[in-house]
Amino acid sequence: MKTQSNRQKPNGFALIVTLSLMILLTVVAVGLLTLSSISLRATSRGSAQAIANSNARLALMLAIGELQKNLGPDQSISANASVLDAGAVNPNAVGAWESLGWDSASPDRVPSPSDKAGKFRSWLLSTKDYSAATDPGYPQLKDKPDSIWLANPDTSGKAGDKSPGMRAEFVPLTASSNRGGFAWMVSDSSTKASIGLPGLEADSIAKNVGYRTAPPSPRVDVLDSAFAAISGPPAKSKDYSPGKLLSMQTAVLAVGQTNKVQLTGRSQSLTTTSLGVLADPVLGGLKKDLTPLMESSA
Repeated sequence: MKTQSNRQKPNGFALIVTLSLMILLTVVAVGLLTLSSISLRATSRGSAQAIANSNARLALMLAIGELQKNLGPDQSISANASVLDAGAVNPNAVGAWESLGWDSASPDRVPSPSDKAGKFRSWLLSTKDYSAATDPGYPQLKDKPDSIWLANPDTSGKAGDKSPGMRAEFVPLTASSNRGGFAWMVSDSSTKASIGLPGLEADSIAKNVGYRTAPPSPRVDVLDSAFAAISGPPAKSKDYSPGKLLSMQTAVLAVGQTNKVQLTGRSQSLTTTSLGVLADPVLGGLKKDLTPLMESSA
């Protein structure tokens, strides 16, 4: 005869499983919400980056267009605003002029300053009002409240008397709910001294005289002793080659980080890529008669 036990099996296992599943689902839901939030922020940043890239590309296209329009013809002359006024608010603004030539058949007809006044074309920088860029006195005006730094002297540092700053008006753009803008400014490397030209050692008096008349490279070491490593004739003690100075950033490696400000502070006076074309600024085309250049006593 079997006897039955009065003991009952404990209940509650289903409740524990249910609570565990609810906790698991809560963790999964929180994780999905966090993931979606991160994805939304990444999408927002990607959209903002795409808009910024588009605005930068637009500014570049406008700058190239203005360059081709104002400095494309051979009868074009470029100069910085500091040539007109050393105390200009924006002295590094690049302007374009139409060259002023005269008829060789009438050598007595020398152009007067009044003839030059109407030859100005435009300043190569962004402005809200396009007509403002065609005003010859624009760089002498006060800074616009919405102008922004493209090259801030407080960041690059200042060396010498010329400021390396570049400043232009911010042009706002609005498309649907997206807001942004752009600013651009041209820097003319053809008016700067090139530090990428190797110096040559004169082995005769004739060459020495010739190098004084037409130096093979600028002696930037006279500006500061920090440039001794990238200036003058090559020496065995120098571990550099001017031809390898591809940019001002690589030139910093040659002069050393301690002398960085001496180089970046002169970014509007020195360059590693100063190129030019022997063009005829009066008649256009390439120069064919180089006799005046060869006979120059300057």
